[in-house]
Amino acid sequence: MPAHETAEARQQFGHRSYVTALALLTVVFTLVLLTWASLTPAYRSYDETKHVNSAVRLAYGGGWPAPGDALVAPFIRTATYEGARWTNRPGSDTPFDRDFVDVTPTRDEARSRVGPHNALPTTDSALVDQMTQHPPLYYATEAGLMSLVGQEDGRWDVQLLVLRLVSVGMVAPLPLFVAATTRRLGGSRALALLAAALALAIPQLAYIGGSVNNDNLLVLTGAAATYLLVRIVQGDLRYRTLLLAALVVGAGLMTKAFMAFFGPAFVLAVLLARGDVRLAGRLGRGAVLGAATMATGGWWWVRNYLLYGSFQQPSVYRQPAVGGDRATVPEFLGVAIDRLAHSFWGDLVGTPELFSDVAVVLLTAALVLLLLAGLLPRRARPASWLLVGTTVLVLVMVLVRGYGNHLRYDLFPGLQGRYLFVTVAGLLAVAAVGVGVLLRTERARAHATLLAAGAGLGLAAYGLGYALTMYYVEGTGVEALIEGVRRWVAWSPLTGWQAGLLLVALVGASLTLLVALARATWRAPRGPGDGRAAVMTGESAAPARHVSPRRTAQAGTLTESPSPRTGRTRRNP
Repeated sequence: MPAHETAEARQQFGHRSYVTALALLTVVFTLVLLTWASLTPAYRSYDETKHVNSAVRLAYGGGWPAPGDALVAPFIRTATYEGARWTNRPGSDTPFDRDFVDVTPTRDEARSRVGPHNALPTTDSALVDQMTQHPPLYYATEAGLMSLVGQEDGRWDVQLLVLRLVSVGMVAPLPLFVAATTRRLGGSRALALLAAALALAIPQLAYIGGSVNNDNLLVLTGAAATYLLVRIVQGDLRYRTLLLAALVVGAGLMTKAFMAFFGPAFVLAVLLARGDVRLAGRLGRGAVLGAATMATGGWWWVRNYLLYGSFQQPSVYRQPAVGGDRATVPEFLGVAIDRLAHSFWGDLVGTPELFSDVAVVLLTAALVLLLLAGLLPRRARPASWLLVGTTVLVLVMVLVRGYGNHLRYDLFPGLQGRYLFVTVAGLLAVAAVGVGVLLRTERARAHATLLAAGAGLGLAAYGLGYALTMYYVEGTGVEALIEGVRRWVAWSPLTGWQAGLLLVALVGASLTLLVALARATWRAPRGPGDGRAAVMTGESAAPARHVSPRRTAQAGTLTESPSPRTGRTRRNP
């Protein structure tokens, strides 16, 4: 039996069990997102008032004003009052005159509606909607789908939930892209499932995914770009793949500036791609990719520079600080790294930090260790290096821009770990490959997959339980949870049976997932040779269907080679 067939046969998850487990993981992840979407109190996510305001303004034909010119509409002021947005939460030091846990929820029939009379801003508004510093694609998508289901004129809380559900739809496919990318990097099916399960272990990802935030479309386009980047660097230089990559990256550029950091990665991917395509052919393909990307999304940033003299306008609209002591670079980095790490794993608006400092250090150290290990396998290079390098570029840009804002405004703005979610698919895939390096047998990897799923579900449950108690009640214990559920349902547009059905579905899907993974784990092959070479050599990677194989003189294995002239694959026996 050829080596690659032996490795595939020794994989613990057969095709059917792999597809079933991945589908269950995706369902569970989606249900976690849906729970966050209904559980998070109104407008208690980052800049959610502004994100909603921009989407509704587009739905009512208010256009996309210049940065700094957009104002907040009257319905936002009404909705935030009725939703008790400006209240103190347990453990917070905000100076409001009401505590959220003491406010009686506004009755459903008493909640105001959004309509032509209050959906567009008036000239007397003093609150700036800074979201027009970004391109409008996310908000146009939200506005279009909101209008499609007839919620542009609706009760503000129902409208908010509909907008959140659109965001859920953007983030829900993430496990599929993560698993596919892991397979492309040479990971076995067990490692692909492990990578997908790791998405559950980041409560902040689900918290943002269940809110109205343009980061969610960035997560989707970033995940798709990650998968296409790996395909290209592994030799898929067909024009249709390059044009699809340009469309995805262009859509990301029409969402947020962070997508621009995929540009250098794609350039290097074309130049370093496997195969015998000549340099001239690579340069030509790179030019096509670049031109198509500019045509689909890059043009927006050139437009910004021509109109405003900079590619992106500031999000802080205030006068520069005068005097005062600024932090030195080491002092700033200490604050910045702490904030970035906490807000990557879990930082809910208006509550104490989700994880302790020790927990954040351990989680971050484990992720960094796995990423370093994931850079080692030859099969995964140079794709894994490009994926991690893109994250490093985003991180450096956040730090540089953050320090510039600190010097200008004497603040620490823009230090959010969620900005790294544009590359989270690549991080999870490379981390899973790192697990494959540290665990050399397929049986151990199967056990690690079950452990990752259990840990991910545990962290997801912890995040949801924390939000329930921190937002809706004071105290802990069973009675506090019951009271928290009661107040959650009272504030949410969901009915009691709808919320109960959601929780039952989440618990049921989670248990089904664990049972499916456990059954496959107990059937794991034994022995020192059970697929140990799968990750290191890539023999277990999903075959590339876009190419025709050719036999090489070494070991009689199959390899793939594109034509040097067209980039299309050819058969060379």
